[in-house]
Amino acid sequence: METNERIKQLYGDQAVLDILSDDLILKPRETMKTICSFLRVKCNEDYLDQAENILFGKPSITRTTVVWTEEQKQRLHKEMKRYSFLKSFSFED
Repeated sequence: METNERIKQLYGDQAVLDILSDDLILKPRETMKTICSFLRVKCNEDYLDQAENILFGKPSITRTTVVWTEEQKQRLHKEMKRYSFLKSFSFED
């Protein structure tokens, strides 16, 4: 995360493409089109079909499998604020 944030600070937002894992799982075709466009590579329909078949599903919420203390949650919130690409997340999501 620190490296991505530094690259963004040095070269601007156009240097890094942030992809949310939920988007990749819930909208694989659209997300793969975005990735291919960012990388300036062609992605044909067969490629998108294969990606959709592999990736489409339901995101897991692994943080619910652990008991978090309030101190841990507060630390997590503090760390998340440091990175622009995590601002849309919350622990309660």
